[in-house]
Amino acid sequence: MRFEPGFVKGLREDLTKINEEYTKRFKRHGGLDEQTLINLIANQHNVDHSCNAEQPSSQDVVDYNVLTHSHAILGEKAVKNGEVAYVVLAGQPKALMTLPKLGISLVAHKLLQSIIVSHDNEILNVPTFFMTQPEFMKQFAEHLNCMSPPPQCTVFEQFESYRLAPDNSIDFVSSGVPNMHPCGHGDVGPSLIESGILSDNPRIKHVIVVNVDNILASPDMAILGQHILSQSDVTCEIVKSKESDIGGRIAWVDGRLQAVEDFRLNPEFVKESPYYNTNTMIISVKLHGDGTVLEKSLKTKLLCNMKDCCNNIQRHLMRNTF
Repeated sequence: MRFEPGFVKGLREDLTKINEEYTKRFKRHGGLDEQTLINLIANQHNVDHSCNAEQPSSQDVVDYNVLTHSHAILGEKAVKNGEVAYVVLAGQPKALMTLPKLGISLVAHKLLQSIIVSHDNEILNVPTFFMTQPEFMKQFAEHLNCMSPPPQCTVFEQFESYRLAPDNSIDFVSSGVPNMHPCGHGDVGPSLIESGILSDNPRIKHVIVVNVDNILASPDMAILGQHILSQSDVTCEIVKSKESDIGGRIAWVDGRLQAVEDFRLNPEFVKESPYYNTNTMIISVKLHGDGTVLEKSLKTKLLCNMKDCCNNIQRHLMRNTF
């Protein structure tokens, strides 16, 4: 018989005490399931990529300055054809923070950035979708409704999990009611699928993903054009590293070019890393002929835990304007 630690048995027992309403919120299609949660708790360990990580070369990067007018025109064409979506990761209340001097919120700022002026002075609107935590949905909607006129955008929920106490037990607010918390931005792929946004908009081929608090992150038509030409699954915007940067680095791991978090890499590797990941990316969405999403492709091939790594990154773009 396989030995199971006492805290794992306790966790299993806690899971049976949760009200069905919250179990449904946890068990969403493409999200974390109870057995996976138990396995993660029972087999806690830090993955160390430092032993087989290699620095990227200049051949792995496309300099933003080499992109041309033709790249931008190609990106504009994709927007005109309804092939592009602008997804803003806005899971925290800070999304409603007012920007100094501008007098508008971060959310409003992102909506303005979704408006593109084409090379021939045509106004293009990139359909905008905000992902936020379920507990924040009502406040988010109220904020949008206060704008005049109300913006044409969609808000969808990110996934949730049960908050654990330091002893790995479920943190209950009251009997049967667990303390829920958002999983993070790594679930943008399955959240998009479950929301029905992609299946309802089968013409979408490319999803531009940005953080709401990255002021300069916006739809860039030249980068979009380069992404389309390269036929990449994922294009990440990166910048030259600074000593104070904390977050994702670019590295070859297990034969794949990836964005890897600092804590998974040797400190010396991080110190020597030439590039820093801005978490602004373009993801190619694969669809069946009937408009349904190729879920396995989107979740594993195209987007594998945004906070950990992006598989099949064939091109990286360095924006010197950041």
